[in-house]
Order: sequence, then C-alpha cells, then structure tokens
Amino acid sequence: MCGRFTLTKTNDFESIPREKREVSFNVAPSNEIIILDPEPTLKTWSYSPLWAKKPFHLINCRSETMHKKPSFKGAMRCLVPTTGWYEWQDNGTHKQPFYHHINHDLFYFAGLANNQGCLIVTKEANKDIKQIHHRQPVLLTHDESDHWLNNEDQLESELDDLIEFYPVSTKVNTPKNNSPELILSLIHI
Repeated sequence: MCGRFTLTKTNDFESIPREKREVSFNVAPSNEIIILDPEPTLKTWSYSPLWAKKPFHLINCRSETMHKKPSFKGAMRCLVPTTGWYEWQDNGTHKQPFYHHINHDLFYFAGLANNQGCLIVTKEANKDIKQIHHRQPVLLTHDESDHWLNNEDQLESELDDLIEFYPVSTKVNTPKNNSPELILSLIHI
C-alpha cells in the first residue's frame, strides 16, 4: 500500500503554477497532486468511479485486480511523480514508519485517473522490503513510463532492486507535518 509519499524535486513540472508545485515531504490522501497523463496536470489523490453515487475515496488499486473491478473500467493511465514513499511496519506494540526511496531521485508510481481524481497502483512487495509491508507501489523509470501510458501492464521495474529504506519519525503520521526532518533516518538522529 502507499498512503503517504514525497515529491522533493518539482523543477520538471514548470507548466504547473509555482504555488501548486511546492516541495512536499508528506503528501497525504485528498491532497491535490501532480500527475502526468502524459502532460503535467493536477488531480486530487482520491478516486471514485464515475458511476458512484457517494465518493469511494480510493487511494490505491491492486494491479492484480485493476482489469477485473468495475470501479476502474474506463480509467486512464497516469504517472505520479515522486521521490519516495512511507510504509508502516506493525511490530505488535506500535507502527513504525519507514521511508523508501531510490537514491532520493525522481521516479514515478503507476497510476489511474478519471475526472474525479487519481490513485496509485500497487503490487506485492519485493523480497527486500516485504518485511516492512506486503504491498508496494508499482515503480517506473522515465523510460518504462511510456509502456504504462500506452496501456501495457509495466509492473516490473529495474527500480525494484534499487529501493533503499530506513525508519523515520512518527511525525509523518500527522499530515500537517511537512519538513525535511520527516525523511531523516532515526538511525542517524
């Protein structure tokens, strides 16, 4: 699952107004986010099928069922630019957040969108990070993103083997907290 992420490199999205492309260390569901479809645009990170009478507020979709569920019929493919994401490990007494990144560089999550909003597509976590959480976002490089946007199920990425992660402060649990200290490793604090 992916319930929070970061976007700390926004210079590539100059077509988005400056005040809408601020750096964020704690992007939360219901925030307006930058997506590419394939051009940069803004969408709410909260998806509901167009036929829904009440909002569904979906933030993730399992790649294994995205072609089967009526909620995603007619959804367009998009990319969600990111520099990392948070997952929580439940150790029985509390949930410890971990920050996942790829050398703190910009990459993309596979996403789905409609006129109402967007979500992030997930898959089973790779062997190196599944001890933190059993799901992870579908990751894409710039080159791999074309396959996704052309309706090919690009679910494996060279990035999957490059994921680094470490424990971070529980301050990330509060969406109003949004500073560089959120991605500092607890090991080095």
